[in-house]
Amino acid sequence: MQPFTHKPFGMPHKELLFGHSFGGLFVLYTLLHKPRSFNHYVCASPSLWWGEGKFIALPLKIMHYPDSIIFTSGSLEANFQRQAKSKIEEIVQDLQKSAPNPKSIVFVELMGQNYGSSIPYALNLGLDTLMQ
Repeated sequence: MQPFTHKPFGMPHKELLFGHSFGGLFVLYTLLHKPRSFNHYVCASPSLWWGEGKFIALPLKIMHYPDSIIFTSGSLEANFQRQAKSKIEEIVQDLQKSAPNPKSIVFVELMGQNYGSSIPYALNLGLDTLMQ
C-alpha cells in the first residue's frame, strides 16, 4: 500500500501500522522483518495462539527499532487471548532488552475492554503516539 499512497501524497514524516487480531500478527511480522517500514507500530490483541505461537521464537532480533511499539490487550478478553497476554509481555520484555529506548516499547492492558471493544482504544493510543 505504501507505494500507492506515497506516489500521490508524497513520503510522510511519520507512519503508523495498526493491526488487530490477525492484523496484529501482520504488524508483528512486519516489525520483525521490515522494521524500517513504519515509525510506529500498534499490535492490538494479536492472535498469538495461531499456529500454537511457534512462529514467534524468543529472543527476537530487530536491527533497526522504530520510534514506538505498542502492544495492547483488553482485560476482559477470552481465555485463549488472555493466555496470549503472557506471551505479549514476554515479547515486550525481550524487545526492550536490546532497544536503544526501552520505554518506547510498551504493553497496555485496556481495562474493562473485551476483544472487540478494545480496538478503538488501541487505535487511539497509536494515534496519540503518532501525533506527538
